[in-house]
Amino acid sequence: MMGAPGLDFETWETTTHIRPRLPKALRSRNTCGLPIFRTNGGREDALLRYAGYGSARYDPQMDFDGREHAGFGTEPKVGKQYSAQISEEGLSVLRSLIGQTVWRVFASCLQVSGEHLTAPAFSIPMSANANGSWMHWFVVVRCEWFETPETGNDYWQLCVTKENTPYDIDVDSTGAIVAPCTINFYRAEPVTGIDLYRFEAASGEDEMLESVAYDRAIRIHTAARKSICICCQLDGPGTATEVHISEDEETIRHFLNGSQLRLSITDTLA
Repeated sequence: MMGAPGLDFETWETTTHIRPRLPKALRSRNTCGLPIFRTNGGREDALLRYAGYGSARYDPQMDFDGREHAGFGTEPKVGKQYSAQISEEGLSVLRSLIGQTVWRVFASCLQVSGEHLTAPAFSIPMSANANGSWMHWFVVVRCEWFETPETGNDYWQLCVTKENTPYDIDVDSTGAIVAPCTINFYRAEPVTGIDLYRFEAASGEDEMLESVAYDRAIRIHTAARKSICICCQLDGPGTATEVHISEDEETIRHFLNGSQLRLSITDTLA
C-alpha cells in the first residue's frame, strides 16, 4: 500500500494562503505533464493537488490541520478525494487522431486472454505527408497505478503523449522498429470520434472515507461503427500497471462497466 510522504509548507504574504512544497526527491516526478497544484478560481485558500508518485492528485480541499482554509469556524470535512484525468496536452494528442486510420498498435510485450490484451503501453503509429515529405510519429497511451493510503482503493492516471519512437521498443540506426508485438486491425476506417469515460468509487467510513475519481477508458470510434477501447483496471491479464485494449464489443462493455461518459471529441479543433 502506498503512503503519502510528508509535505513542507511555506506561508505567503498572507497567513490565509498556504503553499505546499514537495520534498526535493519528488519535485521532478510529475511524468504526465499535469500541474501538481492549482487554486480554486482565484480564492485565497489553496486546494492541494498532491502527486505522491506521479501526476495523480490528492485533493482533500483542506489544510494540514484538517479544517477548510477559507473562513472561520467551519467544520472539518470528512474524507479525502483522489483524482486523476488526462492532461490538456493529452487531449490535444487524442484530438489529432480524428480523421486518421488506426491500422495497428505496437507494444513491447503482450498478455492475452481471448479478445482482451494488456501491455505496459500501446504505441499507435501515425504518418502524414507535408509538402512531399513524410513525417512519422506515435501516439503513446500508458498508465500509472496508485492506491489510497488508508483503504488501498485503486486508481490510475492515463497518460497520452506524442512521441518520435514507440514506447519501450528498440529502434535501429535506420529508424526501423526492432521486434515489436503488433496488434493489427483489419478493415480499419478513419477515426470519427473519441469518448473518455470516468470512474468513481469510495471506501472506508467517516474520517477514514477515501474516494477516487479518474479517467478510466478511451474509446476510439471509426466510420465503420466499430471502436477500439483502451482502459486501465485490475480485471484481466497482465498487472495493475498495464493498459488494456480490445475491439470486441463484449470486452469493451466490461471495460466501461460502472463508468460514465465524461467527454466526447468529435473534431480536430481545440
